[in-house]
Amino acid sequence: MRFPFSPAPAPAPDAASGPCESARSALPHHWTGELTLERQRALRAHLLACAGCKAEYVRTSELTSAIARDGRIGRKEAERKARRRWLASLGRESGVGHHRMWMRTLLLPAILILMLARKQPTESFARVCAEQGAYMLGERTLASEHKPQRLLRGDRVVAAEGATVKLFDDAAELRAAGPASVVAVTPGERRYVLGPGAFEVRGAHVLTTPWAVIELDDGAARIAIAAEGGRIELLAGAGRVVRARGVDELAIGAPYALGAGLGTPPSSAGR
Repeated sequence: MRFPFSPAPAPAPDAASGPCESARSALPHHWTGELTLERQRALRAHLLACAGCKAEYVRTSELTSAIARDGRIGRKEAERKARRRWLASLGRESGVGHHRMWMRTLLLPAILILMLARKQPTESFARVCAEQGAYMLGERTLASEHKPQRLLRGDRVVAAEGATVKLFDDAAELRAAGPASVVAVTPGERRYVLGPGAFEVRGAHVLTTPWAVIELDDGAARIAIAAEGGRIELLAGAGRVVRARGVDELAIGAPYALGAGLGTPPSSAGR
């Protein structure tokens, strides 16, 4: 039998080559049916006498069977599978290759698991939860019975009337008493945009309002934002208000009023 795509007959064996080389070079033509009857008989006789060539015959037989069996997934994939089986058999015979494959089989998954399970000690994830009432995170409505949700950049949190929502990480927190809204700019760095509402802050934050940016180094503060203006009261620690015309340092116990993009320094607040 001869395939249509390989009409040429198998080349005649080289007289100068040895019997093993001649037999192995004839194996591919044996599987495609290109050997003459005389060469098929000679090949069978040599395989009966030579263990090495017989082993090569078995390997090429497995390769050919795999290609035929796995034809549904493509010839290249079938050859790749058969090649892997052949290399595995070589590893089992040599011992050294088998040891290396055994090590690779165990070590690579173990390394991958360790990389996935390793916790970055310097990375802090901001989360949000409701201490009471309900709130919206994007398009979802959540309540106090829901577990804390991780905050991503651009997330908008809206606390409902009467609700208390906490945005927090391992070292700081921002509480919003509803109705209130907060937009997460960079949650991992505690950078937020405050909308209308009442807020209590603990720890370092960078908070943007319609009139200025509030930078809190540490400590605690109360912030109230309304449509016509805002108010900041530093309770502990240090902080400042950054406006277009300058920077004002906050003083503990001295309220700072915001409004109309000007800001009122602590010394003149409440006059």
